[in-house]
Amino acid sequence: MLLKAIFDWVNDKRQSDGKTIIALDGKTMSGAWNEDAKNALHVVSAFDVGNGIALYQDSSNSKGKEAEIARNMIDNMALDNAIFALDALNCQVSTMRKIRQRKGEFIIQLKVNQPMLFVTTVE
Repeated sequence: MLLKAIFDWVNDKRQSDGKTIIALDGKTMSGAWNEDAKNALHVVSAFDVGNGIALYQDSSNSKGKEAEIARNMIDNMALDNAIFALDALNCQVSTMRKIRQRKGEFIIQLKVNQPMLFVTTVE
C-alpha cells in the first residue's frame, strides 16, 4: 500500500510537468561477480530527467537481459507520451514498438549493432 502511494505521488508529480524525458540505462555492478563477469549483477534504471527522480530499477544476473527488462519497465510504468532516451543496446524493433504503443517518442543511440539501419541513416 505504501509503495503504491509512493508510485502514485511520483507519477502525479511527473505528469503535471507535461512531456517527460525518461532515460533508461543498464550498468554492470563493479565487483559483483565471483569468476565470470558475464554472470555479474546488472541493474537497469529508469530516470526522470526533468525531475531528477529514479522511477524504477530492476536487475538480472547478466547484461543480456537489459533490453527485456527495459521493455518490462515501459509496460509497468505510467509513461504514456514520454520521450525515452536509450542506448544502442535498446535499438530493437520490439523496444521501439512498445514505446510507440504508449504514444511515446524515442531518442536512441545508433551504432553498427543494427547494420542496415546504420547504413541507411549515415547515407
